[in-house]
Amino acid sequence: MSHRIQKVSSVVKRSVSAIISSLLKEYTKEFVSVSEVIMSPDLQIAKVYVSVQNENIWNKIKPFLELEKNKIRKLVGNEVKLRFTPELRFFYDDTLDKIESIDKLLASIPKSE
Repeated sequence: MSHRIQKVSSVVKRSVSAIISSLLKEYTKEFVSVSEVIMSPDLQIAKVYVSVQNENIWNKIKPFLELEKNKIRKLVGNEVKLRFTPELRFFYDDTLDKIESIDKLLASIPKSE
């Protein structure tokens, strides 16, 4: 990944994270964070990975994010100066689920003495 794409990803992540946090304050009390933003090589599409406690919470907030996608994109465009504001695509970041699964597997291993 080029340096420019990484830099744009970082700036878009910071912007989207702040915007989502402020919009979701009124919608839910759950902790929501943007864990990663992956930009397409042409900077037209931003895959936004959202981290929440579990998938049930994701299922609750995803319709809200999809509904507000254009508003979020416009606000990002006001903050991030690019020729084109990237299309935002939201995805569930299942890293926490994977960590929990690995912890359960490790806990199930009998301890040798």
